[in-house]
Amino acid sequence: MRSYLDTCRKRQVFNIHQKPLFSTVWGYLVTGYASPMDEQLTPLPPGTPAPDFTLPVSRYASVSLNDFRGWRTVLAFYPADWEPVSPKQLTLYQEYRSTFQDLRADVLGISTDGSWCHAAFARETGVRFPLLADSGPKGAITRAYGVCLECKEPSSRALFVIDERGLIRWSQAYRSPVNPGVDGILRVLEVMGTISRADQPTDAIGRSCWCKTLQHN
Repeated sequence: MRSYLDTCRKRQVFNIHQKPLFSTVWGYLVTGYASPMDEQLTPLPPGTPAPDFTLPVSRYASVSLNDFRGWRTVLAFYPADWEPVSPKQLTLYQEYRSTFQDLRADVLGISTDGSWCHAAFARETGVRFPLLADSGPKGAITRAYGVCLECKEPSSRALFVIDERGLIRWSQAYRSPVNPGVDGILRVLEVMGTISRADQPTDAIGRSCWCKTLQHN
């Protein structure tokens, strides 16, 4: 396991530093929340049905988004396991996992790392929620959610909140060196818990739009 961990970590550090994904804007490194991503990436917007997927969580098991139907799901796309920000981001979500579950949600991490790399990372960091390997073909699900363009390099960092029916209720992409924190996730989940389906405002074609309002407040 140690050799796997070292190999994966060295490979990720080399790939990430070989060519920066985005220009670093250190002014955005604030606690709790973050700046939106560059406009060239367009994560699937609120009101869109979340693309289903089945991805490996280990050599012997897979997880499907459809497994969480009837439950809210937080999808956390991130560049790589040992990329400088990802350990802090994912261990923060582990700390808040019980809070998410109190709000009828669970979290899934997704990157293009292999499942063996995820396993070593989870063992070292104590992350217990599923880390899924979007690696066969590489980046297919990341691309389907609009989180990368070519997926020849690590994906950007993005969050999605998906409701019980499989609709995206909130999405946001972030600059790679920024930890999105949990504020946005908690805010959306709390509002989802207090607004009934019948009372949700809709846009011109009938899609629920309270989540768009949240993004701009």
